[in-house]
Amino acid sequence: MKKLFILLLLTLGFIGSANAEEGVNLICERYQVIFASNPLEIHKIKDKPESLVIFYESKRLIHYGSSETFVKSKNSNQIVWKYFNEKNQWRRYYSLDRTTGILSERLQMLVNIKNNEYQDFNTTFWQCKKSENL
Repeated sequence: MKKLFILLLLTLGFIGSANAEEGVNLICERYQVIFASNPLEIHKIKDKPESLVIFYESKRLIHYGSSETFVKSKNSNQIVWKYFNEKNQWRRYYSLDRTTGILSERLQMLVNIKNNEYQDFNTTFWQCKKSENL
């Protein structure tokens, strides 16, 4: 029974992938952070790259293991999306320039619960490059 179930899952996965939209794979390396408390001080960062997969036709992407919907900015070559985590009281706004490959991530923290007021905390910049599928 277990083998039959696994075979069924593999078959459904193969059928689904045959009709699936192929995403554009990006590898993004974080290179600097600017904190709102001191915007003149730029922190250079070098850590492990992150992946970003964009599905242009369906306007979906996968970032940090989370599936999000994006929009194309009017009159620009950017795509933008947001991720809100109201439980942890922060918001993230993303913008990816499709020409330069620069991804910016603006983090806001909740500062006034009563008025639901958020304040900028930092902005992180990533350099993204297209990677090939295996």
